Amino acid sequence: MPRLLLLLLLLSPLLATAQVYKHVDQDGNVTFSDIPAPGSEKIDVPVSNTVAAPPVVSRPQEEPADALVSYQVAISSPEPEAVIPRGPGNFSVTVTVSPAPDTSMQLQLFMDGDAYGAPQSQLQWNLTNVPRGTHQVQVAIVDSEGETLAQSDPITVYVRRPSKNF
Repeated sequence: MPRLLLLLLLLSPLLATAQVYKHVDQDGNVTFSDIPAPGSEKIDVPVSNTVAAPPVVSRPQEEPADALVSYQVAISSPEPEAVIPRGPGNFSVTVTVSPAPDTSMQLQLFMDGDAYGAPQSQLQWNLTNVPRGTHQVQVAIVDSEGETLAQSDPITVYVRRPSKNF
């Protein structure tokens, strides 16, 4: 069946240019065909109106200004696998960003996958009273709608604090 349909589609331009014949039988039934029958008359079918398609004009897609800039975010402090010594669990996170983000963009710190505080424009966070244990730290550039434009690779830090058990 699909082959027959394909054949008909391929032959349809030829059918459009074929002759048409009109035949009226003894009961008055009218039949149109491309094959002449005895007593049939040739019908002149006018050429159908055709209009050429307008030329395709390709215009370059305009990209949002934010999409044209590729930001690089990296945590410069603390070092990956850093051990925060015994104490109250205080340390700073510092990042470098290139190129400098637009004023409508801010930096969001993530600790263990959760947003830590509100987004800010400063490149440093002073963390206090971080619980003991292993933590993943990451920073992202977010636009005014909160969409992430770029993010740093996560780093692992180990916080050592006195335990109540000891």
